[in-house]
Amino acid sequence: MGHLCQGKEGFYPCTPLGIMELLKRSGVDTFGKNAVVCGRSKNVGMPTAMLMHADGCGDATTTICHRHTPNKQMRAFVGLADILITAVGQPGLITADMVRDGVVVVDVGITRRFDSAKNAFVLKGDVDFEGIYHSQTNQQTGKRTPSH
Repeated sequence: MGHLCQGKEGFYPCTPLGIMELLKRSGVDTFGKNAVVCGRSKNVGMPTAMLMHADGCGDATTTICHRHTPNKQMRAFVGLADILITAVGQPGLITADMVRDGVVVVDVGITRRFDSAKNAFVLKGDVDFEGIYHSQTNQQTGKRTPSH
């Protein structure tokens, strides 16, 4: 984290670098955008926020939220996001009514839950993509990571 914060070269966590590469390869312009990172872990959330904010890398105005950010504030921050990156590990943290049209969503939150309908364990992300895509404004996210 120290080298990352100081803009020095070094070994950085792979997930934040993967997120930046995903955005780049998907043609997402981060320069001057409002980026909201939900998650503050030392391995994913904080490095992702630093890369999104870094001069010459993400160059975005970056806000960090986490599982203890009050719901009203979380809704306000997420509602302003051009780019939303979640890495909390809390299924259903981000719901359809929080996300505005055209936002780019990257969900790297992972939680293992038992699904009785499938009689198996499944992985869940932080974002309720099904709710977003079945909401009244259908197809409201601009780009998103797969939810399954």
